[in-house]
Amino acid sequence: MTTPVSTRLYFYPPGGALAADVSVSVLPHVLRLRGALVEQAETRTQGAAVDAARCSSVSFLSTSVSNSGGAGACIAISGDSNTIRDSTVSGCAGAGVSVDGGDTETLRGSNSSVVGNSISNFSRLVRTYAPGVHFDGVGLHVGNNSVRHAPHSCMTGGGSNHVFEHNRLEHCVYECIDAGAFYVGRSWAQRGNVVRFNVFHTVRPTERLAQRSCSQNALYLDDQMSGYDVYGNTIVNATQGVLLGGGRRNRLHNNTFVACDVDVAFDARGLSWQRASCQKNCSASMGDSCGLGTSTTSCFANALRAVHYTRPPYAAAFPELASIYQEHPCVPVGNVIEDNRYCHAGSKGGGLFLDRSEAQVRQWYSSVSNNREAC
Repeated sequence: MTTPVSTRLYFYPPGGALAADVSVSVLPHVLRLRGALVEQAETRTQGAAVDAARCSSVSFLSTSVSNSGGAGACIAISGDSNTIRDSTVSGCAGAGVSVDGGDTETLRGSNSSVVGNSISNFSRLVRTYAPGVHFDGVGLHVGNNSVRHAPHSCMTGGGSNHVFEHNRLEHCVYECIDAGAFYVGRSWAQRGNVVRFNVFHTVRPTERLAQRSCSQNALYLDDQMSGYDVYGNTIVNATQGVLLGGGRRNRLHNNTFVACDVDVAFDARGLSWQRASCQKNCSASMGDSCGLGTSTTSCFANALRAVHYTRPPYAAAFPELASIYQEHPCVPVGNVIEDNRYCHAGSKGGGLFLDRSEAQVRQWYSSVSNNREAC
């Protein structure tokens, strides 16, 4: 049996004087919803400000959500036809916004969107894997958002047939290594995603790091992530612009890189330390591509089998999947790096467009062409 303890909490205002009233929230949530329209609301809470699980047609318009506690997102919505638009989200202990919807087995899209929002200064307590926008499911639209000031990722998640466009991701990954402003990873089953016309600005560490690493990436396709179409983006002042981590059939074209140390990093980890993950007969006990394993133990076949990849709708939407184990498994085949522009004025160490030779890229059955300097 525990004895209740009476305690006193002291607050010392910055500057030694109060300029306004002080409020303390004790609510675990402000809203728990099942189908609603929320317009021009303002919330503060100890937990997730908005918990809208398994909802449809929930809309947050011109809403202000700030200073929530707990490990979850300030706004967490799952279901279909949900919208977060023209809202301001800041000061979250964990993630800013989390949205999930659609059906991964049937590829039914969610018709949900996160559009025109200002999301900043999240991850106050949970410093990693608590992004400004977390996404999952099928068919999300994430556009015209400003996401900034993240110790780790600004956007991260998973799923298929998402569109990310006209976003500005700024001052991301400022106190971490091996991370991306936009981060996805570890799947052959998640396909059809488009990242286009976004601006990534200042993706570098500004804090003293315990481990020295140059792996702060604007866009990070980690651990053989495949099937992304990346075009029309502008990446400015990043340690690395894009990391293609051994994945298949990614297209990186018509992007602009300015003052990055390395514009594109490309590897074939499936031929070395991650070879076990891309075998057809890998063990189900290794986990799947959604984090129930580590980067060296996940079995990609688990996620493929879960969606019946040799039959429609996956075989029809992504025909390359049906023969994936006959087409040089573990080799990063079918990647295209073309028509990109770069300027290394201001790049540390003089700058480098691609960290592999064209001959090496061809050996991996991928291609690189028509990339040129444009300062």
